[in-house]
Amino acid sequence: MKAKWLAFALKNQDWMLAQWGKVMFSDESTLQQLIVRKRHVRRLYGTRFNEKYTICTMKHPPSQMVWGAISEDGVAGISFLPPGTTMNGPRYVELLAEKLKIHMAVHNCSIFMQDSAPYHQLKVAKTFLAENQIKVLD
Repeated sequence: MKAKWLAFALKNQDWMLAQWGKVMFSDESTLQQLIVRKRHVRRLYGTRFNEKYTICTMKHPPSQMVWGAISEDGVAGISFLPPGTTMNGPRYVELLAEKLKIHMAVHNCSIFMQDSAPYHQLKVAKTFLAENQIKVLD
């Protein structure tokens, strides 16, 4: 990854601020409910598992995947995927079709930058971007 970042930086080192202002950056992340409870409990000997002295915990807390985009002008959009689902190629293309062109027009962006997640590199995603004439920054 260091070599890729260095190559990217060297390739684009002569860009001016106005050029970077035309780039829309996007990424997605998974949000997870985090329950942190540290309690000290005083209880009688032999009552360790008594319901009065225990609390419920979650082994696998619920999670939510979110996609967002930003530009020089600020936040372009935040979209939540349905609970319990993760991003894949078809969902990614659906989200781009629904959100990306609108946000790029509103923010006056002409270049789209995404990371190298596997579903970004799928043929269906590349085809969608090419068909919609969205220039992608490598």
